[in-house]
Amino acid sequence: LPFSSLGKPSGLQVGFTLYQRMLASVFNASSVAATHLLLRLLLLPCCYGLLWLFYKNIKDNPWTFVSQNGLLFNSLLGTYLCSIITTATTYPIYRTRYYQEAQEGLYSGPLFLLSYWLFSLPFSFLTVAVSSRMLFEVTGLTTAREWCLFAAVLWACYLLAEQQTISLLMVVHSSFTAALASLYIAIVCLVLGSGSLRSYRGLPDWLMYLTYGTQT
Repeated sequence: LPFSSLGKPSGLQVGFTLYQRMLASVFNASSVAATHLLLRLLLLPCCYGLLWLFYKNIKDNPWTFVSQNGLLFNSLLGTYLCSIITTATTYPIYRTRYYQEAQEGLYSGPLFLLSYWLFSLPFSFLTVAVSSRMLFEVTGLTTAREWCLFAAVLWACYLLAEQQTISLLMVVHSSFTAALASLYIAIVCLVLGSGSLRSYRGLPDWLMYLTYGTQT
């Protein structure tokens, strides 16, 4: 019985198959899969571990307020950086497969991107949850609600950098070039949104509105 007689599979079936294949590409015995899994799960905790070493005595510092601002800024920067590196390293193999199969009309771009987003979501959630807990002790925050808010902000930054890098990788062939462009955009938004460049009150109107835009 030819497969054509069974009819074309639905979008849900194709998406679920893509999701299963992406999971299988990570959880196998190859060195590439192990490297990608370690990047997804351990890169951000290692980065935050270094930040914890630098800021663990923050309470003993007479300039505590300034140090806490620096901790927050560096934690956001580290989140953007790790997300960009992870995405630029792990995404191209899925992009290549998509271009090959899209030419055959097997599935569309939105379905592929949705499947990849659902695939990467648990990994980003897990690594951000563990990493945020590492820094939570030195932020001066105490309650579980504050930790959840802190983790939610970092997770939002992680997902933003991931989707931004994916968008660039869909039009830029070089992973290195796409990663640099994504990092540049993230740094500009972070500097504008943090007020590190200049006090909000001293900004021109157009730049102040851009600053508010980066925060939303």
